[in-house]
Amino acid sequence: MIMCENCGVKPATVHMVSYINGQKKESHLCHQCAQKLKNAKAGFSVADLFGSFFDIQMQPDLTASEPVCEQCGMTLSEFKQHGKLGCENCYSTFRDALMPVIKRIHGRVSHTGKSPYKSKKQNRAASQLEKLKKELEDAVMVENYEQAAKLRDKIKTLEAGE
Repeated sequence: MIMCENCGVKPATVHMVSYINGQKKESHLCHQCAQKLKNAKAGFSVADLFGSFFDIQMQPDLTASEPVCEQCGMTLSEFKQHGKLGCENCYSTFRDALMPVIKRIHGRVSHTGKSPYKSKKQNRAASQLEKLKKELEDAVMVENYEQAAKLRDKIKTLEAGE
């Protein structure tokens, strides 16, 4: 029988496995010690998580005045504390501070997930147009003018269809 690692008196009934920095750590606790540990960790919130991303990304500049959202009055430090923006205007107000954090969390700052059907068609056409313009630029760079002319015509056709 395994005894509780915390109190050493009661038999361990809760067995926890955690991975910290790739290292596996096992804990064997009695019900009471596990409950105490759970209560001690209950203070963690999503706001703490977002706040930690901000603290890593940017150090506060104490000399500069803090930006304030004109619509809802939220400050950047309030967002860091609560982990939630106050309104849609906060995204533009705190854009410079948000973009590095969003990129760090998601890996990019542009949406690549699902979108409505009509929007999908428009986005697909826009990305195809962008791709063709890049190919045109590349064809001109390598002096492949025949290919560049074909690409130019495709671009004109797409732009006329919009």
